[in-house]
Amino acid sequence: MVEERHVEGSPRLVVRDHGGQRTGRDIVVLHGFGGNALNWEAFVPLLTSRHRVVACDLRCHGRSGDGAWDWEALVDDVDRVVADLGAERPVVVGHSLGGAVATLWAGHHPEAAGAVNIDGFRGVETEERHYLGIDPDELAARLAELSADFAAQAAALAEPLQPEAVEVARAQHRTAGGDRAVEAFDRGLAVRDGLTVARPDPGTVAAFRTWMAALDLTEPLAAARCPVLVLTATRDLPEADRYADLLAAWRRGVERDLDSVARTNPRVRVEHVAASHAMVLESPDIIAGHVLDFLDILG
Repeated sequence: MVEERHVEGSPRLVVRDHGGQRTGRDIVVLHGFGGNALNWEAFVPLLTSRHRVVACDLRCHGRSGDGAWDWEALVDDVDRVVADLGAERPVVVGHSLGGAVATLWAGHHPEAAGAVNIDGFRGVETEERHYLGIDPDELAARLAELSADFAAQAAALAEPLQPEAVEVARAQHRTAGGDRAVEAFDRGLAVRDGLTVARPDPGTVAAFRTWMAALDLTEPLAAARCPVLVLTATRDLPEADRYADLLAAWRRGVERDLDSVARTNPRVRVEHVAASHAMVLESPDIIAGHVLDFLDILG
């Protein structure tokens, strides 16, 4: 039985405690930007036979409250969830944004058992030096296109959702992932002044883009003093085909920097996974296998 409860503080956080084997590790899982704790529903049962797992709605997401958006605040939120769990040496597992938060949290906790970053090393809107094998002029043009696409998506999500649009989205999610996907979609909606809106709000979306553009986890990983597993995707999302050249150059930069970190810091383990950024939803069994292997190494 999953227990859903509040973690008090500012903002109030909502966690889903899946229970599990209490003689194993205490694990906190963190979703990606725009997601929520229900994104882990297919993944978590693959761990609970050996470990205890809690999934958290990050601030401004799901059923958690709103609050200022910065890395320090997110790391502090993880500390609150860990304290609520009563875990002495937990493992924090995160996907995308959650992976970045897990890595930064590990930097604050060298005594932690470990952390797992699932494809959350660096944002795509980033500096030119992070791309390899693409002409600088072409890179600038492609990044401008990508930025315009992101801005258009953010503007669309900032508008209230009409009832018919919500039903269309529910049908699409049901086709893609069944009732579980619909539940996760609904958890990301809120009603304000009688209107249905998507979470997070436009201000949080803007802050996220700014923070992610500046994010580079090379130094935090190089300095990590607890074990960290980093999983990186080797395939594009299907809807990202038009940016295949840009993403290939970005991925080459990611692989170069992560492989360099792994060579210099034996605590960091990097694995390249034949999946897209949505690997937790696409292949939960494969990702759980990587995580369980890492947990076995931790002992």
